[in-house]
Amino acid sequence: MIEFETKSGNKYYYASINNHIYPGSVPKNLETTNVEFMVAESYLLKKISTFTIEVTQECNLRCKYCCYSGDYDNRRSHASVELSDNNLIKCIEFIGDNLDLESPYITICFYGGEALLSRRKIEQIINLLQTNHPSVEFVFSISSNGLLLNKHNIEWICNTPNLKVVITIDGDKVMHDKNRITRGGHGSYDIIMQNLNTFRKLYPDLYLQKVEFISTVKSIKDLIELNKFWMNNELLNRSVPKHISSLIPNFSKGERISLDDTPFNCFFQAAFNSHINNEDNVLTNELRRFTNIIKHRPLVSVPSQQRFITCLHEPYSCFITAKGQLYVCERMCQEHYIGDLEHGIVQSKCVNLNNIFVERKNKYCSNCWAKRLCRICATKLNNSEEQFVQYCNVEKIQLKLALQYYCEILEYEKSNLLK
Repeated sequence: MIEFETKSGNKYYYASINNHIYPGSVPKNLETTNVEFMVAESYLLKKISTFTIEVTQECNLRCKYCCYSGDYDNRRSHASVELSDNNLIKCIEFIGDNLDLESPYITICFYGGEALLSRRKIEQIINLLQTNHPSVEFVFSISSNGLLLNKHNIEWICNTPNLKVVITIDGDKVMHDKNRITRGGHGSYDIIMQNLNTFRKLYPDLYLQKVEFISTVKSIKDLIELNKFWMNNELLNRSVPKHISSLIPNFSKGERISLDDTPFNCFFQAAFNSHINNEDNVLTNELRRFTNIIKHRPLVSVPSQQRFITCLHEPYSCFITAKGQLYVCERMCQEHYIGDLEHGIVQSKCVNLNNIFVERKNKYCSNCWAKRLCRICATKLNNSEEQFVQYCNVEKIQLKLALQYYCEILEYEKSNLLK
């Protein structure tokens, strides 16, 4: 149970037992109970709808915050390693054996390093998948820093059906070039913007269809500056970033996650102001991500014992490295692989990792008020228990504010209806 208050002074109570929000007071007969998370009894494989393929481990940037920079524990470093021809064939076979035939489409993401350094491999994979599985709808995307988005690659992207490119832009020139630098230490912003401008001039309509963006910010408060830049840039303002992430703390260097709620309060207030002004921008898009957690929560009670289903129990995605190892996603550390292209997904590895995660959930989450809203996933197995708790505390700060501003929006909409 958690109590929170809107700006108007109205008090609310959120009860995890039934996922309800109560205005003013809590029903007297409402019970609270701890939940024991139970390990799932069976494991469902061959239901994968998203495959991320690391076509190369080489990169033409040296971003300061990159987990592959060599500064982070249990992560690989940049290397001249490309998906071999042998592993490419095994990769095609693995996808064919494990794709979810009930899914309306299968997503194939090309990853690096800088994926466009291995364009030839990408072309081979696309051609082989479409040839081997003509009845399957494939959707392809390339994760890129944008440096190689030259005329030659732009034409290829535009002439390849169902292929998009996802470019990272971290803000204006100062914000972006602070971290996203070349091997020689130079900023990458100007080159990327020139390439995007070329793309738009050559293919103005396809530019809007084929190019998507993601961003990384140091703090959630930086979203306010990111929004100002984004909505005033004609190359970007027709779409908002599809995903915005925060910098990963380098715990090995003694960095910690800040529990100061001031940046979160600043963001939520600014985003709410944009919302009531009917603005469609980076802030309102991110606000929706948070409030949708509350809006779409299932309004049902939970038993005291609950089967806990994770991506390790029902893998819906798989990350395939250039060396042929398999992970549930690209955010998993090296030691948490679940198989390889030679042997496929090894169920015992999934079971072992899932058991460890469920054990941790029972230790820290069974009596937590946020357990039914929490977005912390199995990738936090990368972290120690102390680090896990840091992530947990930040998640609770964000979820409490999400609850508050969900109710703020409801109050605002109700007051408008009464006018």
